[in-house]
Amino acid sequence: DTSAPSTPGSHADYDADMWGAPDGRKMAFFPVSLFVTAIADGDLANDTAHKTHDRLLQIVRKVPKEQNTSVVVCGGETIDLKMRVFVVNSEDAKAVGDYIASHMSQHPAPFVLLARHLPMAVLYDPQTLDLSDASVADRLRKQAKTRTVKVLREGIANKSLGVSTAMLRGHMGPLEPAHRLESTLRSLTEKVEGGGEYIVFPARNKASSTPCSPRKRTGAPASPTMPHHHVAHDGKRRMPGGASASHLHRGILDKALKKAKKEPSSHGSSDGGVDT
Repeated sequence: DTSAPSTPGSHADYDADMWGAPDGRKMAFFPVSLFVTAIADGDLANDTAHKTHDRLLQIVRKVPKEQNTSVVVCGGETIDLKMRVFVVNSEDAKAVGDYIASHMSQHPAPFVLLARHLPMAVLYDPQTLDLSDASVADRLRKQAKTRTVKVLREGIANKSLGVSTAMLRGHMGPLEPAHRLESTLRSLTEKVEGGGEYIVFPARNKASSTPCSPRKRTGAPASPTMPHHHVAHDGKRRMPGGASASHLHRGILDKALKKAKKEPSSHGSSDGGVDT
């Protein structure tokens, strides 16, 4: 996982009153790009390599409680949904992405894509949180994953997108849910100082809605010196954590999603689609 915090004060658009930072200090942000899938009705194909098959089975069987959720689909019914949220360059994201890319025609699919590359940014006070402590970074990363589940639940519940039970269960292939959700998810992002667009939210204490509790430090710097991994010298957006992701599955999924946007769905009404 190469997700890295930004340098302090890099999110100047947000003031202390809005996000609760004391003494008028500027907030920094912790960016993380996430790959989001859901477990559907299909079985893993027999041509899956043994090692990959074992990894995918673990992904299916061991679902964190915060990712084991329920959603309201376009017909108004509530269904159970097991989401899996991974950092984009993780081995689990690569395994699921490669499987989807090589089994596009499987119906029902065992996995459906909800978001291939979802940019999240957790706002935090660099004076009270020390991201050189791995446990602090892990906590913010977990909060980003939990917020992602909430964002996806709200997107799926948008009836105008037409996300149905059949889509989420893989009966319309692995990509239809991501196609329906893509534009809505993109509309939630906002530009941050220094470059890039993210779905931004403030860090929270697990026990309450207040900002994360400060960590006592003696002789430690206010914040680790970290480069802007997510911004290239030419000023173009470079999402963090994507450099070591599988270029194969990313490229194939990108092409398939673009093709899906150009072609109306052959299953049911296309009125609920997303125009981009």
